Amino acid sequence: MSEFGVQGQGFVNQTSQRWFNNFVQYLINQDLDFAFWPMTGYLNFGSGNGWALMSWDVGTKKRIGIYDGNDWRADKWKQLVSTPGYTGQVPPVSQFKMLNIDHADYIQSVTIRSRPDWDPGAFKATCPDGMRLIGVSHGANRGLCTDKGYEADLWLTDRPTQVVRDESFVSQDWAGGYTKFECPKDTYAIGYAFRQNTLSSLLCATAKRGLGLGGRTVWFDRANGGEPIGGDFAYGLSKGVCAPEEYIAGVAFTTRLFNKISFNVTPAAIYCRR
Repeated sequence: MSEFGVQGQGFVNQTSQRWFNNFVQYLINQDLDFAFWPMTGYLNFGSGNGWALMSWDVGTKKRIGIYDGNDWRADKWKQLVSTPGYTGQVPPVSQFKMLNIDHADYIQSVTIRSRPDWDPGAFKATCPDGMRLIGVSHGANRGLCTDKGYEADLWLTDRPTQVVRDESFVSQDWAGGYTKFECPKDTYAIGYAFRQNTLSSLLCATAKRGLGLGGRTVWFDRANGGEPIGGDFAYGLSKGVCAPEEYIAGVAFTTRLFNKISFNVTPAAIYCRR
């Protein structure tokens, strides 16, 4: 949890005290890590900014800490830093990661970083190793990655990835009238590239086992498509998301003049497979 704080030295406010005590108790109950603001500060003869845990009083030339006097936060703070944390193995939980290529590449895969540039000149985004692409936005080049529903080592990392720039691998017309980039059989999308808001390519990874062939189309050119999971990864934009047990096998787009974002080859639909 980063970051939180409240004034303590020389300040008493029941609302602030109630909030601080309840919030710190929540940190204790959940065994959460945290950052406090600020760690250090300055006072002048005991007055000034009393938010810090440790202050230097420039008037008295003395150090004043949270345990040195009139800081009402002391008891709860001592409880926070002295309560034993949980021990033992932490159960694994599903993760979700947002991709954002507004200003530069966003290569979150260590494996892809070690390989040559797969689409030179384009802004590229890839999921972290062990994750797959599950959602994309209509405009603004956002993506959503997850490992939910799949084992972390689904990717056969010693095999080359497949860069898709045309319709060579399209298995059926799952988005009539739209251009489609589709991953080859037994591969799944882990990244994408844009050139000036124009979809340039799709990056596909080879799976360690056979993947499904059937699929479904999720449209999001006018409204959100799919069940929202993993949080709002593209605030204010429509977006398409596959189900937790699915993966993105393809992305469809259009260059029609009167599409929602004129002249931009923005995603309008995704092809989801189990």
